[in-house]
Amino acid sequence: MLLAAGFVREGCARECVRKNEGYVDEHVFGLLRREWEANRPEQIS
Repeated sequence: MLLAAGFVREGCARECVRKNEGYVDEHVFGLLRREWEANRPEQIS
């Protein structure tokens, strides 16, 4: 879903979050303002 919205996968922090009895990965996504402005839909006035 994030990739379809234009976000870029920046990285993955492996096993950095404790959940229940184990650890899970945390995925980091980013979107630069210029990328968002270049790809946003036309605003309806």
